[in-house]
Amino acid sequence: MFKLLKSLRGMDTQTQACSADQITLPGEEFNPIKRQALIAKIQAQGVAGHVVGESVFFRTLDVLSPMPVVDLESFFNGNNDRGSIGCNLDHPGPQWFYDCLREIRDHDDVQDVLVGISQIEDMWPFSDTVFVLTRASDAEVSGWFAVLQPDEVESYAGALPAAPELQPGFKTYSVWWD
Repeated sequence: MFKLLKSLRGMDTQTQACSADQITLPGEEFNPIKRQALIAKIQAQGVAGHVVGESVFFRTLDVLSPMPVVDLESFFNGNNDRGSIGCNLDHPGPQWFYDCLREIRDHDDVQDVLVGISQIEDMWPFSDTVFVLTRASDAEVSGWFAVLQPDEVESYAGALPAAPELQPGFKTYSVWWD
């Protein structure tokens, strides 16, 4: 089967998690109503942010300070902003990221995958981190994310106000892009 990233980066198909037939193409342009609903969900978590101009930044100094998180559908539904996640990568767009993250969430040993909100700006809210609630090993989690080329995958002990309570034997990993 043709693998999307092989054509984009010439990478070995054995490491690819998302194939071209799994991509959900955006069905609409930027949706300001869905953006406002996402921002309301973020604000309802009560996490204090640092305001600069019209932007709100979360977790500016302490990487373990509370960070607002949202489910995959809330972050990606209506989002066509390539700069909203993985902005330093050459990727096909947010819907491809969504498909890859949804595939990870569908693993039997994954409780959830949540998108951390780093900044609210004039376009779609920005994320540099996703969180995986799983009982899988460090190596397994790192392998799942290889196609998304994160800078770090590590165990996380910080606060996630809107995350569900961890199931017994599960832990949280943060996956971060610079």
